[in-house]
Amino acid sequence: MLFQLRWISEATNSFLKTSALSPAVELGAMWPPMGIEALDPFENNSIDYFLCLSSCVYISPNANNLNPFWITGFSDAESSFIISIRKKKDTKLGWSVTPIFSISLNKKDLQILEKIQYFFGVGTITFNKKDDCYFFSVQSIKHIVNAIIPHFEKNPLLTKKRIDFLLFKSAAELINAGEHLNSSGLQKIVNIRASLNKGLTDVLEKSFPDTKPVPRPAYKHMDIPNPNWFCGFVNGDGSFYVPISKSKSAVTGYNVRLGFSIWQHSRDVDLLTSFVNYMKAGFIVKNSSKPASCYVVTGFNDTVKIIIPFFEKYPLYGSKQLDFILFLEIASLMKAKFHLTNEGLNKIKDIRSKMNLRRSDIS
Repeated sequence: MLFQLRWISEATNSFLKTSALSPAVELGAMWPPMGIEALDPFENNSIDYFLCLSSCVYISPNANNLNPFWITGFSDAESSFIISIRKKKDTKLGWSVTPIFSISLNKKDLQILEKIQYFFGVGTITFNKKDDCYFFSVQSIKHIVNAIIPHFEKNPLLTKKRIDFLLFKSAAELINAGEHLNSSGLQKIVNIRASLNKGLTDVLEKSFPDTKPVPRPAYKHMDIPNPNWFCGFVNGDGSFYVPISKSKSAVTGYNVRLGFSIWQHSRDVDLLTSFVNYMKAGFIVKNSSKPASCYVVTGFNDTVKIIIPFFEKYPLYGSKQLDFILFLEIASLMKAKFHLTNEGLNKIKDIRSKMNLRRSDIS
């Protein structure tokens, strides 16, 4: 069977919930459980069979099983390394210095932050009502030094965010040694902060006129060490989509394609290019008006033979997993040629309308 299904029809789901004979299914376990035979959607030619798939059951991967490489891949996509320097009257020098590792996600993906917090065993999760998002952060210097830094030393970041991590690490080591409590040490940290992310704020520039930004560490491209890194990176920055365009040659008047993409700033175009070799599929598109590049896979065969099986083996989490399930539904319909009928086309449009939404129904 080409795909191992992660959904079941409402009727089957009802049976499994109510029957005394139904097997116990642990969340995150592979479907189907022992004793239940999975159906191959490509062997069923009835569109009614596919229509029942629109109501799917989301099986959440076990919160205890996050792979360290997945954590790094997701952090490459979504995390920030920050050195907060702000005025504080009740301190010796009048400044508060705090190292912060953070990940901010829409409230639909709270469960991902909870998994990450469980993985590290440190940090807090707070809700930002203004941005409608949850914010996972680690601000304790003890936790930064003992949990965050060791993880990324053992499992290095692959994007140029690794440079920011190295600068962050240097500043954290100074803070841990108490250097932020004397003028010369504070200036060293400000010098590092000047080279980190977007540099100094106007307030810091005026307050520390003798600042000399430290040189940014050299970046060396590293190969993807583990498939879980790629999965985590896609969970953050990847996208599954279904472009539908008018076509005079198509029976329905519309051409339907499957698309998978990862956009990045052009500074990481070498990493994007490595995806072509790593996945043995896709190509790179550069934005002519912005410093951005994209890894794209649009061929049907590459999508169903490479991309989909990959994420069946290395499952996504949260809302991205729900998008993948809907994407897989559409791929199943297309494999059965239902996109060549008006009924099938309308069904695909309906499924597509549910993709890439800000959901609040993730279990």
